[in-house]
This record gives sequence, C-alpha cells and structure tokens, in this order.
Amino acid sequence: MMNYILQLRQGVFALAAACGLASPRELNRTHVVYKNEYGRAVRVSDLFPYPRGAERVTQTARIAGDNATVAR
Repeated sequence: MMNYILQLRQGVFALAAACGLASPRELNRTHVVYKNEYGRAVRVSDLFPYPRGAERVTQTARIAGDNATVAR
C-alpha cells in the first residue's frame, strides 16, 4: 500500500510539472481535458462550468490561502 501511495504522489507531481506548476496544489479544473467520442479534446471547465458566482468564490478562497473560510 505504501508503494502505491508513493507512486501515485510521484505521478501527480509529474503531471503538475508537465503543466508548468510548482506543486499539484496549483492544479485546477482548467488543467483537465476530456477527449470525447469524436476525438476532440474539451476542457472539463467548459463541459461543466461553475454556477454563476461560484467561480468568484473559488478564486477568492484560493487567493486568500488554505486557511480561508468562505461563508455561504
């Protein structure tokens, strides 16, 4: 089990580096692409957009840091 976790962590860090990011924590839904049945790559953020206003709350929380709490 420990080897699986270490390999998974290594893979996630490699994906983040391939995206030009310093850490996997910087990954967001704009980095994920889905290849549809026609062979076209579509961003997940385009397939499943946030409801109105939710994107702003997410960006504010990300800017404020991990310890930020967002009132809903």
